[in-house]
Amino acid sequence: MRLSEPEVAKGNAFLCIIEEVTPRISVGCLETVYQSTGRHWIGRRTRSRSVFWEAKRRTVDPAEIYRLDAPPPWLADPGARQWLTG
Repeated sequence: MRLSEPEVAKGNAFLCIIEEVTPRISVGCLETVYQSTGRHWIGRRTRSRSVFWEAKRRTVDPAEIYRLDAPPPWLADPGARQWLTG
């Protein structure tokens, strides 16, 4: 998270989303894939040009890791996107 703070604080990025993942082995090809744990942090620039980190949790669908055709549900949900646009 600390690597992204300077970019958000300078205004080069509007926000930063960090998601915690854990490594798993893919059933199809025995390669390493990363499964979300449900924890993520959203960093936003404050008026004092620092970064505020908000911790969030969501439920995780175990089958989510094998879905390649759609974005994660928490990102695709229009209600969840509302806070991104103000």
